[in-house]
Amino acid sequence: MKRESSLLGWPAGAGEAAALARGLDARRSPLGAPSAWPQALRTTLELMLPAHAQMVLFWGPDLVALYNDAYAPTIGLKHPAAFGRPAAENWAELWDDLGPLLNQVLQQGESFSAIDRPFHIDRHGHLEEVFFDVSFSPVREADGHIGGVLCLVNETTERVHGRLALAESETRLRDASRRTALAMNASAIVGTWMWDVQTDMVFADEALAAAFCLQVPDGQGGLPISRFLEALHPEDLPKVQAAIAESLEKGTPYSVEYRMRTLDARWLWVEASGYVEHDAMNRPLRFPGVMVDIDSRKLAEQALRETNKQLRLAQAAGGIGVFLLDIATNELSVSAEFCRIFGVPVRPEFQASVVDTLRIDAVEPMSTLTNRVDGSLRLNVEYRIRRADDQSLRWIARRAELVRNDAGKPMLLRGVVQDITGAKQVEATLRQSEGRFRALAQAVPNQVWTAAGDGRLDWFNDQVYEYSGMHFEQLEGNGWATIVHPDDLPDVVGQWQLSLATQLPYAAEFRLRRLDGDYRWHLVRAHPVQDGDGHVGETGEGSAPMRWVGTNTDINDQKAAQERLAQSVQERTRDRDRLWQLSADIMVVGDFDGIIRAINPAWETLLGWTETELVGQPLLEFVHPDDIDSTVAEIAKLSRGQITLRFENRYRHKDGSYRTLSWSAVPDTDSLHAVGRDITALRDSESRLRQSQKMEAIGQLTGGIAHDFNNLLQGITGSIEIVRRRVALGRTNDLDRYMSSATQSAHRAAALIQRLLAFSRRQTLDPRAVDVNALIGSMEDLLRRSLGEQVRLEVQLADGVGAALGDEPQLESAILNLAINARDAMPHGGALILSTGHATLRESETRHHEGLDAGDYIAISVADTGTGMSPEVLAKVFDPFFTTKPIGQGTGLGLSMVYGFAQQSRGHVRIESRVGHGTRVTLYLPPAHADAAAAVEAEAAAAALPQGRGEVVMVVEDDPAVRLLVLDVLADLGYRTIEAVDGTTAMPILQSAVPIDLLVTDVGLPGINGRQLAEFARQQRPGLHVLFMTGYAEHATTRAEFLEPGMDLIAKPFAIDDFAQHIEQIVRGPSS
Repeated sequence: MKRESSLLGWPAGAGEAAALARGLDARRSPLGAPSAWPQALRTTLELMLPAHAQMVLFWGPDLVALYNDAYAPTIGLKHPAAFGRPAAENWAELWDDLGPLLNQVLQQGESFSAIDRPFHIDRHGHLEEVFFDVSFSPVREADGHIGGVLCLVNETTERVHGRLALAESETRLRDASRRTALAMNASAIVGTWMWDVQTDMVFADEALAAAFCLQVPDGQGGLPISRFLEALHPEDLPKVQAAIAESLEKGTPYSVEYRMRTLDARWLWVEASGYVEHDAMNRPLRFPGVMVDIDSRKLAEQALRETNKQLRLAQAAGGIGVFLLDIATNELSVSAEFCRIFGVPVRPEFQASVVDTLRIDAVEPMSTLTNRVDGSLRLNVEYRIRRADDQSLRWIARRAELVRNDAGKPMLLRGVVQDITGAKQVEATLRQSEGRFRALAQAVPNQVWTAAGDGRLDWFNDQVYEYSGMHFEQLEGNGWATIVHPDDLPDVVGQWQLSLATQLPYAAEFRLRRLDGDYRWHLVRAHPVQDGDGHVGETGEGSAPMRWVGTNTDINDQKAAQERLAQSVQERTRDRDRLWQLSADIMVVGDFDGIIRAINPAWETLLGWTETELVGQPLLEFVHPDDIDSTVAEIAKLSRGQITLRFENRYRHKDGSYRTLSWSAVPDTDSLHAVGRDITALRDSESRLRQSQKMEAIGQLTGGIAHDFNNLLQGITGSIEIVRRRVALGRTNDLDRYMSSATQSAHRAAALIQRLLAFSRRQTLDPRAVDVNALIGSMEDLLRRSLGEQVRLEVQLADGVGAALGDEPQLESAILNLAINARDAMPHGGALILSTGHATLRESETRHHEGLDAGDYIAISVADTGTGMSPEVLAKVFDPFFTTKPIGQGTGLGLSMVYGFAQQSRGHVRIESRVGHGTRVTLYLPPAHADAAAAVEAEAAAAALPQGRGEVVMVVEDDPAVRLLVLDVLADLGYRTIEAVDGTTAMPILQSAVPIDLLVTDVGLPGINGRQLAEFARQQRPGLHVLFMTGYAEHATTRAEFLEPGMDLIAKPFAIDDFAQHIEQIVRGPSS
């Protein structure tokens, strides 16, 4: 059924004959269903149907007639009943004549052709004699068997009748006088005339005058010849005038064909004939003549030319050359295609010797002059020639017949030729391919077989015989079915029949009996061979496979393995199902749109939601609002094929609470599979542990600060107390020593505060472009003095490192701290390597460090060859007040300060150490932009303490001691001052009309802080200069983010000189 439905559109074409072919009833037609028709029949019919030549094909032993639309009119009322039926049914009246001709071609393979061949046929309800040019040729199937007869015909009945009539007319003209001849054939005469040349008067009879649309009296009374010439077709007038002139001048007979306009305004073909009578002086006197109607003959000739043209086109399209050889004269009359086949110049006639000389050798079965004369030549032959034009070797097929006279002597040889070189090459290729196929089939370990187009097996390689133990006679045809397992046979046969019907490749697995009786599984495949060139593949619509090629592959071991694998898969599936059902972790299958497709029972146990409540719902409906964005991003990563190893988010319990889950997930083609573990209790315990550690660290920090600050305060307060006592006693000598001691203790306290702020990332930084190589170069002498003679300093500065973005003093302090720590780790001396370079931190290295971006960094490395550190010590090196040095030799804040500085600079610090192999500390800082690097400013040279000029400075400071100090210093410097204890007190003053040139304010004021006060001041007094003082300010850790134009910042404690310089620069600008 599939094959029949695929052929509903065959054969293609809009003609009536194509429709008849498509509508043939397979049950009524002797040819059966078109799907079963031989390929040769289908191909020939497809070529015939669109042709303009009259063509009919008689197929099979019943000579079933199939013809095209051009042929249908030639059989009259027999059409369309004759289409698809045996010829004897519809050509009964002429079957004694036609039947033997067709059977001769069908049975003997000899072509037959004739010109003006008579037939007696009943096509219009009565028997009539008709004439045809015919050419009957055998049509061979792929195996060489003749399947039918292709007939090219051209009805020539009118041509024969016209020729007979013309011959009769010519006979009458020769037997009678010229004037009498002009009156013959009265049935076609239009009229007669007499032209008096001397008077130029033409006297026409009644019929001729009417033909020229003239009044009869006028025609009979005489009119100038110009009146008659007016009725001629413009294209024909010149040749008529030329013929008249020639007859008048030379006296030659006048005969010309032309068109004249009739009363019904159409053009009628006529033939005018006459002659000129002369006087004694040879002057033209009279010009009598007759006009004959030849319109029907002209139409017939035109139709004949068109028919012959179509026949020539059909012959050329089929590569068929037609010839007629006059044996007596050895002259060939040929078609243009004949000349092209033999490579000779195209001309209608030439001597047969031209073709005879193209013979390859004497053994070729071409005809010769001798065997043509005695009639012993073979009529249907194939031979080789050397083509005349390009000397190429060509195969020629000739089909011919001898025409003998009544005495049996050969007179004519007529027939057709065709170049079959391509077919011969295909045959040779097919033979070679067949040989290679057989050799290959015997060499492969598989069983190989072939079958005919009907599915009957007809060849096997030796492996088939060895496996089955059977002979060819036992296996051929359908005998192979005896070795198929009885349980498999019905399906095997059904699938094989389906492949034969659909021409689709065959593939099946079934059991075949071995010679010992054991059945083994085989994979059996077969492909149709589409055509004669040995190509194996899927067949196209409308074609029928000539053969099938198949193989049997033993898959018994694979089958056993598959069964074991299937059993293993079932067992593992059961294990997975048990895991799905019993797991305490929740499992989910969802799509990449976040829709839940399946869940395990743990969801209800852990979160309270049932499968009915969850499946089909969006996953994000149950995620904590703060975790939705990160969850969406993680699903997107899964959709791109990335695996989730650890991802945490919070899911809502049915009771409204949230559980923290840690997820692992893998993507599939269109879904994700995830397992989530409840880590809510773990995260709670970690939070408690962090709080405990925080409190422990605070205690440790407090203890360390208390210890150091008590020592520092003792130095300060003790020195001040001694000074006070000695001043009270009037002993003012030797006071500088105690004042210096107090000052040193105060500076040490300030340094301790800076270390604490650096560790907590709260010191105030001024990030600028720092030339790292230049900075280290300037520190080299300091470092060598600090390291001592036992430590060898090696400086390795990479070229083109550029500038890093950071606070230069803090960076210098960090490098010095690292160098001193390295020195202390080498008590017996060693090498310290200080190097710079570029480094790139990947995302995998930065993801666990908050605020650290992946990308390029400038690396500063300090490496030593000292004692190194154990993993336990290495884990604590950045903890505050942790030190391995003896008591009193270290604060434990050095590395903590470096760590805090790196973090606050948006950089990173990495430490690597092994006991006995030394330590390497690498500081990573972000590179400075080009414009920032270009703006590196040199340190301003120290200047004399600047003095004020009476400017008004408003001081806002909540600490009385600091406020008093600042007011006194400003007064000593020549400034006028206004004071306020906090922002609330300062605001009315700022709103007043009191002149103020500079606002000096602490950042950490109670209530309204210093930054907010500055914003308020600038609203009241736009452009007011502001100097911030800070000991610690959470929002002032980075100048660039904190300060606006006209603002500056100084860190407490500050030197009086630095304070005076800041006041001078902000009041009068840097140029002052």
